[in-house]
Amino acid sequence: MLNSEVWFTFTSKPNRLYSIEHNTNLSGAWEESNLGTITPSAGTTTSADAVVFEEGSMRFFRVGVHKPLQP
Repeated sequence: MLNSEVWFTFTSKPNRLYSIEHNTNLSGAWEESNLGTITPSAGTTTSADAVVFEEGSMRFFRVGVHKPLQP
């Protein structure tokens, strides 16, 4: 079985937490990826490690933003 890897880079703020969510369609329930909570980088963008899925399976992704680390 072959796998596909996906890397993410997104605009971020240092006082927020993030997660990568995925779904097989745009109308169903979104699930968190295996990356868990992502702490942002010091700059204006954050990169996340790979998410591995079975080759040929279609996925949609979005970045979830969570409670601020500080006010």
